[in-house]
Amino acid sequence: LLALLKELAFLTFKSCTEALSLPLVERVSEKYGVDTGLLSCLPVNLRGEDSESLTVEFSHRSIREYATARYIYEKMLELIDKAKQSGYLRTDEEAISTIWKLFSHKQISESTRSYLKEVVDSGNLGERKELASRLKKLLPTLLEVDFMVEFDGSESHVSPYRPLYTFANFWIFAKMLTHEVSYIDELPHDFRQKFADLVRYLQSNPKTFVSAIPLDRTNLAGIDLSRTFLTHANLERANLKGANLEATDLSMANLLEANLEQATLQGATLCKVNLSKAILHRADLQSANLKEANLSEANLLMANLEGARLEKVNLHKANLAGVKLERANLQGANLTEANLWRASLRGADLWAADLSQAILREANLWRADLRGANLREADLQSANLWRADLRKASLRATNLLGANLWGADMWGANLREADLRGVDMWRADLRRVDLRDANLQEADLRGADLTEANIKSATGWSDALYDEEQKKLLGLSGK
Repeated sequence: LLALLKELAFLTFKSCTEALSLPLVERVSEKYGVDTGLLSCLPVNLRGEDSESLTVEFSHRSIREYATARYIYEKMLELIDKAKQSGYLRTDEEAISTIWKLFSHKQISESTRSYLKEVVDSGNLGERKELASRLKKLLPTLLEVDFMVEFDGSESHVSPYRPLYTFANFWIFAKMLTHEVSYIDELPHDFRQKFADLVRYLQSNPKTFVSAIPLDRTNLAGIDLSRTFLTHANLERANLKGANLEATDLSMANLLEANLEQATLQGATLCKVNLSKAILHRADLQSANLKEANLSEANLLMANLEGARLEKVNLHKANLAGVKLERANLQGANLTEANLWRASLRGADLWAADLSQAILREANLWRADLRGANLREADLQSANLWRADLRKASLRATNLLGANLWGADMWGANLREADLRGVDMWRADLRRVDLRDANLQEADLRGADLTEANIKSATGWSDALYDEEQKKLLGLSGK
């Protein structure tokens, strides 16, 4: 009865209907030697007004989906079964035919996928590894024909989506078996590109799109995946070194610890993506949308983020040394403890960004918008802040030794305890600036607007450079 239940569940899945005709159920029951009168012992119901219109359907969808998952897993195990069923190992042709018959009818639903994973996880690990190895050997043959498997003439109509259904279901199932088998890592570049092309076609159509497609730990180095829909995709620890992801949608994808060194991501959508601890060394992210993305502890050394959208992005402890962030939108971004040594932030929008304890030595912040930004305890030694907008910014205990703040607007900024030795603040707007305990030794304040600035609360204020008018106002005439 259990074997009958599983096959009826799979036939329901295959038929894309909620019910099976009674004659079909009778034929299947006969195959298993089960009298149709025993159907009442199964979790199924008879529907219909007369004997000709009677159908059989499962009483609960969850039972049908779990039974379908068990049927698929057990049929796939037959590909490595040398004795239990057939007495011999299936040939590659037979194995591929089984894969087509199981996976080509429609996309396995997310709920059925969950049951299938549960069934697979409870299976024998040795059998799972053996089956994974068999599928790895079959993959090149399937890729060579784009998963368009031969079918017999009894099929009067074949949906153009069936090869994509087969590919998606095969891949999802294969990834469930074990993380120890790398299915495409050792394949030649042209086969890996075939794989990527199938992913692109799969994800481009709503009928075949796979949510959270599993591409984790997959070698996609140097592969073209441009303009592909990979929203919610799982690319954890994937190798995408040198890959082309231009204009690809990776919204909410998981790229934890992924390798994207020298990858092209121009114009890519990366909203709310997880790139924590990812390698993005020399990656091209020009005009990419990284709004609310997680890049904490990511390595972006020498990456190009020119014109990128980075509102509310998390770059905590990220390595951004030498990065191009010119005109980038970093409003409300978290850059705490980030390394921005020699980064180019010309004209960047850092309104209300948190840069506390960040390293910005020799960074170029020419005309950057830092209104309301938190730069507390940041290292801005020798940084270029020419005409930067720092209104109401917090620079408390910040190291600005030798920085260029020529013409900067610092109205109402907090510079308490800041190291301003040798800083060029010529013609800067320092109205209402809090300079308590700041160090102004040899700072150039000529032409600066010092209205309501508590200049005398700073250390070394009398050793700073002032114009004649300022000297008079500060009582330093003659010095």
